[in-house]
Amino acid sequence: MNITKKTTDMDYIEFIRSIDARIETLHDIAVSPNIVQNTLLIRHDVDHDMDHALGFAKKEAQSGIKATYFLLHTAPYFNYSEQFASQCKELVGLGHDIGLHNNAITTWIINKQNGGIRPIIERPLEFLRKQGIYIKGTSSHGDPLCYKYNYVNYEIWNECPRERKNKALAFESYSLKDFGLDYEAYFVKRDAYLSDSGGIWRGSIKTQKTTDFSIDQKGSKEIDVERFVNAFNQLERNILHLLVHPMWWEIESD
Repeated sequence: MNITKKTTDMDYIEFIRSIDARIETLHDIAVSPNIVQNTLLIRHDVDHDMDHALGFAKKEAQSGIKATYFLLHTAPYFNYSEQFASQCKELVGLGHDIGLHNNAITTWIINKQNGGIRPIIERPLEFLRKQGIYIKGTSSHGDPLCYKYNYVNYEIWNECPRERKNKALAFESYSLKDFGLDYEAYFVKRDAYLSDSGGIWRGSIKTQKTTDFSIDQKGSKEIDVERFVNAFNQLERNILHLLVHPMWWEIESD
């Protein structure tokens, strides 16, 4: 029942169990950030393959692990079909949360700004909510166009505390609550962050420099995960936000 990282022999379930923290959802902490012990928030951005992500979710559920799966509304799998709706319901039935992986500014640019931002966000949310799935939060997608045009998809939210990177992009902004949302994942309270984006571990702990954990991995700076987790485990009442992309992991059949 293993889930193994494609580039190493790291076992996902064993890795999660090595983190000395209580697992909560992002929504739990977004609405009630007061904690009494180390806390782990597990986030999965599903950029490509819903079937693979669902297999990942099943393995987590078998081990009592809960996470939030952010579904990308511009991915081919997000096709508004009955099959996709059934997969979403199965995911929630396993005990996980679903959030929206926001690629709205990208879509707005591709559509040559026709129609504005609001319908881009409304359509996937309305579809999921009609299936009885309450979407509580969103996470910003790092689309390739973000780097070309210098923007971040979470800049559509008034709650975003940062100035726009490209002020020439004249898109409208809204409150999360305008869409019945409670949080943007990047701004949920956290003290440590660890991500496998691009298949490479990167992260930081507020009390220690990133370089304290860095190693050279095939010419790229990567976090030494074991040292990172050991450092986090020595803390008290801290929140670790863990971003894992299922696409970088192999799921072994039972």
